[in-house]
Amino acid sequence: MKTDAKISQQNNEAASVLKEFEHILKDRAGYLKKASRPAVAWSSVYTPEEVLHAGGLMPFRLTGENRPESSKSRAILSGGVCPYVLSCLEEV
Repeated sequence: MKTDAKISQQNNEAASVLKEFEHILKDRAGYLKKASRPAVAWSSVYTPEEVLHAGGLMPFRLTGENRPESSKSRAILSGGVCPYVLSCLEEV
């Protein structure tokens, strides 16, 4: 049986890892700029990430989540484009 001290240590380690992931998610572009490999953006769930990794690339999933539209995306694509596509463009 695990002791309370061991469980507490594991919880602290897990919390530390989660905080690191939260930081990466908040500044995904900054994280990619620090990467030593070229980044490639993808949006399809059928994209084989393993092949991208094997090719020496850093896969970057375009999620389109909670990105407000700006004039940047509207300047590139017309107003009749799907909001998801415009939101993904904001991530690039």
